Amino acid sequence: MPLDWCFGPGVKLDFRSWTDGHVVTAAEVEAELLRIGHVLRPGDIVIANTAAGGAYGTKEFMSKGVGFGRNATNWLTSQGVRMVGTDAWSWDAPFDTTAKVFAETNDPTIVWEGHKAGP
Repeated sequence: MPLDWCFGPGVKLDFRSWTDGHVVTAAEVEAELLRIGHVLRPGDIVIANTAAGGAYGTKEFMSKGVGFGRNATNWLTSQGVRMVGTDAWSWDAPFDTTAKVFAETNDPTIVWEGHKAGP
């Protein structure tokens, strides 16, 4: 990873009011950008506030917050975003939620979908 990807303007997206375990879509990222009046530019660094940070240090931390799915991740990279950060332990939805959805759907594509995003 080029070091210059780690330096640039940042934008914070706030998903703290969303339900724990929700998988954020591209449309929801676009709506949040519209709400805060920001247009993404190549090189922007996206920081996601998922609500997990408020539970840091507690047993609830691993189950708190939203995650970013393939759709949202691919959309961000299509806008030129190369660096993201989150207050959660993962970019993806909390694994207990993912495990429940997997048990219902038997769809392996939902496991680590934000991490595995790409062509």
